[in-house]
Amino acid sequence: ATAGLAANFKSDAVTVEVAITGGGVDPTAPVQLWADGPYFATCNVGANTPQEYGYYFWWGDTVGYKRDGDNWVPVADGTIISFENVTPANSTYDKTIDELSSEGWIDESGNLAATNDAATVKLGTPWRMPTREELRILVDSSYCTSVWTNDYKETGVAGRIVTGLGAYSGNSVFFPETGHGEKTGLTNNLSAFWSSTPLEDKRYAAPLVFSTNLCSVVNIFRTYGCSVRPVRDTPPSLSASAISAKSAAGTVDLRTNVALAEGETTVSIVTWSATAWGAVP
Repeated sequence: ATAGLAANFKSDAVTVEVAITGGGVDPTAPVQLWADGPYFATCNVGANTPQEYGYYFWWGDTVGYKRDGDNWVPVADGTIISFENVTPANSTYDKTIDELSSEGWIDESGNLAATNDAATVKLGTPWRMPTREELRILVDSSYCTSVWTNDYKETGVAGRIVTGLGAYSGNSVFFPETGHGEKTGLTNNLSAFWSSTPLEDKRYAAPLVFSTNLCSVVNIFRTYGCSVRPVRDTPPSLSASAISAKSAAGTVDLRTNVALAEGETTVSIVTWSATAWGAVP
């Protein structure tokens, strides 16, 4: 939700002004970059702003890891792990497509099953990880442009800004320079964002990778620790974490149909349809 955003609602008899409170950036605010494409979240899984790195995952992982000094530790506890061919990071490594399917790692689409999709597990449906094909379109210059910045919106964070073309030229998402995890270290010269798609070679999956002069979808070991940028197939309803309604004498709260005293303020958790927003004529 965005602080200060306000709109009016009315019924046949009354008009109520509501204001969305609690500022900051919605980490899953969706952006569509091409026609019929998915809606990309503006932040990584585990991040609250576009410039934050968020969590790192091996391919098929839903726990998520973060840096603690010189170590990788799970979000849930402090057990040190290594992004290499050891447990648990090798859980999907060296498995054929048939093995991934029979063990339930992937579903009939050939992509990670919902139970093994970091975006779905962390954010809930309909959020999911992008497919290899969706990331391939993201880096296709006939669909989007990609430019490097050393300082995103004066945050001091470098990364790539991907912007749609034509009717979508006003839509963009920022991918911070997260690097990726290898063994116990963080490799900064190449940032990687997982897709949900494995490759026929049983060691690899296909993430988006970029640096200052590269932006492509490549093959890397499933054991590596990469970021996840969630997508969804439909735009969400506009939701507000807190809504206040200030009443005039005799006003009825449109949400509860309860009469309010003059100047009374109510606060509740409410989700409004995105199509409901708009100023009253």
